[in-house]
Amino acid sequence: MKLSIFFSFVLISSFHLSSAQRYNALFNFGDSLSDTGNVVLAGLPYGMTFFGRPTGRCSDGRLVIDFIECRDFLGKSLLVVGEFGGNDYSTGLFASRNVSEVRTFVPPVSQAIAEGLERLIGLGAVDIIVPALLPVGCFPLYLTLYNTSDPEDYGPGTGCMRRHNALSWYHNTLLRRQLDRLRPKYPAVSIRFADFYAQVFDFAINPLKYGSAAQRRVGEHMALPSTPPTMSFSTMFLVLFWLFPSSQSLHYDAIFSFGDSLSDTGNVQVAGLPYGITFFGRPTGRCSNGRLVIDFIAEAVGLPLLPASTKKGNGFRQGANFAYTAATALDFDFFNRRGLGGKLWVNASLSSQIGWFEKTMPSLCSSTPACKNYFGRSLFVVGEFGGNDYNTAIFAGRSMAEVNSYVPIVIRAIRLGVERLVGHGAVDILVPGMLPIGCFPHWMPGEVQRFGDAPQCASPTSDLWASEKAFWDEDQIC
Repeated sequence: MKLSIFFSFVLISSFHLSSAQRYNALFNFGDSLSDTGNVVLAGLPYGMTFFGRPTGRCSDGRLVIDFIECRDFLGKSLLVVGEFGGNDYSTGLFASRNVSEVRTFVPPVSQAIAEGLERLIGLGAVDIIVPALLPVGCFPLYLTLYNTSDPEDYGPGTGCMRRHNALSWYHNTLLRRQLDRLRPKYPAVSIRFADFYAQVFDFAINPLKYGSAAQRRVGEHMALPSTPPTMSFSTMFLVLFWLFPSSQSLHYDAIFSFGDSLSDTGNVQVAGLPYGITFFGRPTGRCSNGRLVIDFIAEAVGLPLLPASTKKGNGFRQGANFAYTAATALDFDFFNRRGLGGKLWVNASLSSQIGWFEKTMPSLCSSTPACKNYFGRSLFVVGEFGGNDYNTAIFAGRSMAEVNSYVPIVIRAIRLGVERLVGHGAVDILVPGMLPIGCFPHWMPGEVQRFGDAPQCASPTSDLWASEKAFWDEDQIC
């Protein structure tokens, strides 16, 4: 079974274990993904490819835990706690409970895992791996049981079930928060998160990359209308600029940036100190005391800092920045229909910014083939978008339920914008995710006193960020 081989040889890379690490023993806790015989399964194909007989493993060969044991047994003890959660949620789903109800299980499940970790730490554990929940919406069982005729229920890039993968993402988000809470509490303990979700999701998007003979996306048997683009391009999520590979082998002729205040280098002028005080020594139009992420990216690939697109008398052969402070992903009409038009600071949506880029194209290249060649050697940074769309409604006193309803519309607008750029020849596109706005000082004043010396992020706005991330994960452009 090729999926078993994939789990064994690809998911093991999630652990980042060094060959120098040695353990005296390995203690494992989990479900069918790591059970080596506590529940006995009989008959082929169980065990046929490695053991030649059933061994109680839910696999035709070995499990991930077997490979860990073979590589790193001597030295210390390693504890693998999980994966947990999948069967908790499946119990509810298979009993015909809806995803919204099952989603309420996630906080107590993540809390139970954290409490289990603390018990093990109390017994002396110092090296712990906690696997993520897999993207269950990509599982054939879920695709069969919860098949619908509505194409919006499926991710267009994968054919996976959106709501079920969003459940997995929410679980992993809360689990990461629990691990982040435990690490400073137990600084001498190594607690590592093994991101099974990302590895399996990449397999669902790019099966050929892992040797699968299947040419189709996971859920194409559901007759989804979406077709993957024939042109290959990369879409990467930017968390911090140092995730961008600073390699001498990376070369771009130009960078074109679209976004809001997180990347505006001067289209909306902000004057006076402290703007620009730490690097430029003067205000430059950046909403920062120094440089922005887009500046570090330009420097990393050997290009000059991007000029603002409104700067006169400037050639843009090495790129331009079309980002506007306070820009939104959605157009003015969306907000105006909801009585929020007067709350917008600028009318500079993503669609508008791409329109300005399209008007600049004749000065950059003389023909369609020339443009495709030039843009094929350029980097496009699209975002961050979404923050101002949500803030516009939040600052106007709209409920978080209404604001959450904007998320799929915002994601769709970003996807359509990226597709426009691909149509012009873009092949390398960077799409930053939205920041956890619930951790911003602006949202925190009332929370700081409530939580004393250990302030936590404001929950509703942090959950909005998690919701957008979940939709992003399900709405893969490629």
